[in-house]
Amino acid sequence: MKQNDYFIEESERVIQERTADGQLYILYTDITDFHLVNYIYGNEIGDSLLQEMNHFLDRRPNILLCRRLFADFFVGLYFLENEQEISEIISRLDGELQEFLTDLQSRYPACRLKAACGLCLIEHDNIAQAIDNANLARKISKNQYSFKTVVYDHSMKDQITAVHENELEIYNALHEKRFCFYLQPKVDLTNGMIIGAEALARRIGDDGTVIPPDKFMDLMEAKGSVIELDQIICRQVCEFLKDRMDRGLSVVCISVNLSRLHIRNPESADVFHQIVAEYGIPPELLEFELTETILLEEFAGAKHLIDELRAYGHHVSIDDFGSGYAGINVWQELNFDCLKLDRKFLSDDELLKKRNRALVPNIINIAHRLHVQVLCEGAETEEQCLYLLRLGCTVVQGFYFSKPLPPEELCQVCERQDGKYPLPALLCSDKSEHQSGQAKEADAGGKAQSKIKNYVIVILCCALFLGVCITGVMTVNRNRTQKEFTSMIIETLNAYTAGQRENTLTEIDGVVNTLQSFAVLVLENDEPGFINTFLSALNKVSPKIQYTYYTYEMYQELITSGEARPEDREILERLKLGETVVTDIIYSERLGDIYCVGVGVPVMKDGVFIGTVQGIINAEALISTELFDPGLGEICNVFLTDGDSRILPIREPNGRGVGENLLELLDIYGVKKEVIEELHDAYDAGDSQARSVRAGRFDGSPYYLSMTGLRYNNWYLVVCLKADAATMHLRYIVNNMMWSIAGLIAAVALVSAAMILFWVRVQSRISLEQQRYLLLEHFSDTVLFDYDCRHDTIRFTSNASKLLKIRELTQNHFLNGLDRAFIYAGDQEEVQRVLSGQTGGEYGEIRVRVMRPDTEEYFWCLVQYQNLYKSSVIDSIIGKITDIDERMPHE
Repeated sequence: MKQNDYFIEESERVIQERTADGQLYILYTDITDFHLVNYIYGNEIGDSLLQEMNHFLDRRPNILLCRRLFADFFVGLYFLENEQEISEIISRLDGELQEFLTDLQSRYPACRLKAACGLCLIEHDNIAQAIDNANLARKISKNQYSFKTVVYDHSMKDQITAVHENELEIYNALHEKRFCFYLQPKVDLTNGMIIGAEALARRIGDDGTVIPPDKFMDLMEAKGSVIELDQIICRQVCEFLKDRMDRGLSVVCISVNLSRLHIRNPESADVFHQIVAEYGIPPELLEFELTETILLEEFAGAKHLIDELRAYGHHVSIDDFGSGYAGINVWQELNFDCLKLDRKFLSDDELLKKRNRALVPNIINIAHRLHVQVLCEGAETEEQCLYLLRLGCTVVQGFYFSKPLPPEELCQVCERQDGKYPLPALLCSDKSEHQSGQAKEADAGGKAQSKIKNYVIVILCCALFLGVCITGVMTVNRNRTQKEFTSMIIETLNAYTAGQRENTLTEIDGVVNTLQSFAVLVLENDEPGFINTFLSALNKVSPKIQYTYYTYEMYQELITSGEARPEDREILERLKLGETVVTDIIYSERLGDIYCVGVGVPVMKDGVFIGTVQGIINAEALISTELFDPGLGEICNVFLTDGDSRILPIREPNGRGVGENLLELLDIYGVKKEVIEELHDAYDAGDSQARSVRAGRFDGSPYYLSMTGLRYNNWYLVVCLKADAATMHLRYIVNNMMWSIAGLIAAVALVSAAMILFWVRVQSRISLEQQRYLLLEHFSDTVLFDYDCRHDTIRFTSNASKLLKIRELTQNHFLNGLDRAFIYAGDQEEVQRVLSGQTGGEYGEIRVRVMRPDTEEYFWCLVQYQNLYKSSVIDSIIGKITDIDERMPHE
């Protein structure tokens, strides 16, 4: 048995048990868009909502029985006592039901919880028929979007039948593509140009008649078929634009309206952009309009759709602004391109007119500050267009220029009228009023400025040419000076390295001579006591050198015990041949963890080797440096290498670079290839003459390397120079010369400029006063002001006190005391920007609120101003202040 049958049986039982007198109704209700709760939050959450709804209905005192038929549809047996009014009961039920759903709304923020209810009186105890009729009333309530309980009457069947017939017609029209679009142009009031158009959907009837949107749009919104309609219109607009572009005809941006249903689909932007891309239409030619009411329903979804469309390059408009109640977050969180004011802002109702005059300038001002275009719909008269133009809304759409037309007809109008509508005289005069004034002001004030600018430009060009020439000469001389300094440093470094080579060789030769003399003494007296005494005296005289004597037998004992190193055996063989031996640098722990060099002289008796006298030299003594010329720099390193450029250890065992290849290290440090090749050639030549090269610039200072060969063990002495002092001297010489020449050029330029500017100032003083007079004459119809930028002083004409609540006609320190002035606090920043010369133009206008002297209320004024210059610097600002409300009826 169906739920409907169960409910009927239970209702019959309740009716039989009823004792009170009254009328019985069937209540039929459902939750609007309940399917979205299941879709977004899940079936379990949806079931919980249905249980709460059922519990709520059960608790109503007038509902005797309540059951859920299926899904979110509920049916109830509603009892009304004879003395109760059905309207009061319905009003109470609607209020309680909507309050209940509003309390639940916070749990389901993505859905709009509303209820549609229908009531039907049970007649002739026919409960089943009453259920069907109550359901019919519920559908009407839902279609009306009023969400008020509807009581069934017999005329509703005809209404539902008509709705079904209309639905069928719409379905057939969609299936047969019997929809088209008309275009209503968007016109620029400043020149009459057609800058765009809005595509408005039309349905074509079976007989070919054109049906306006108010006959089908609401029903399509309710049934969801408007989604398909929007896509059809977008595709037709793209076909129209594509055809004109292929034929080389002019096109303008066309806007397409989007239904609120699109914001529920996160891929809507992708769908529409794909249609546009399919026809190869530039995205900036397709604009999409969303009504303000959409923002009230699902703000997050609307923001996502707007951001996606703009990311694809399409423009987005907020349509019918003012028809809903969108909050400040529309400005804070949404990024849109155009704001379309609703036609209600042009209402002829006197009360609305007064309010609109306070609201519209603020809305336009906010939009302009956020760089959003403002368009007003419904402009039907010349007076309305003039009103909007004066407030800064320069784009309109309405019957004054054109009603919606078929695309081909609008194109013909555009071609006949060269793409624009003729503007009436009243609009042209208002538009050109301040432009003509600006032309006069520019003509009066620009001549003196242009003279000054021309002279200054000539002087700067001459100074620039002279500077370029001098800079070129200085660059050539600087390079030559650099080469001379480099040659001087290399010559000095070569001499220094040669001296270091002689010091090293002198150290070794001195030890060799001493050992040779000692060898002669040993031949004369080889007694150990004599030898030890002589060695002790010799070591005491030369503490840096350790002298010893080894007999041939002592060498043999070392070899036999295995303590001798392979190199010791090689040295012994050389000594046997009578050769003086200078060893490589070795590390000695016995002598105090130092690197040292051994020098051995053989002692030969009757041609037979009997021993050797030996001197151990601390390797540091071989590279001890002399004082280098401090005027060139400092010696930052001296070391020895072998013939393969391997750095020989002298200092600590793990010293930086010890044992590494010098040329490879230089390559790693970024030294140029040609410098490394030059050092490599020096190693190959084995020349004992010093050779120096410039290694490059490191840490901001130039470095030089110098090397020379030693005659012992294929050793090379390498010296590294940091020539920072020489570079500083070079830079000082060059910079002094350049600054002297630059100062000379600047002095010539300044003297010339001062003479010319003095002459121009004398000539332009009269011109400036004439300019001021012409401006005052032009602005003589209202309150005038003259602001002195240098002294922060403003002067008003004597009639200012009748319009503005000012303290005095001349006010000093005006900007500093702006917070105490008669200007509205929210507009003081804009006034300060203008009077500080930060507007970026020579003339302009702003709208500000100032206080009346009699009522102390703020009202809107139009401030037009002109900047006056002295020596290319703003000297003063002159302008006029006009009451916008008084100006319009006067003109």
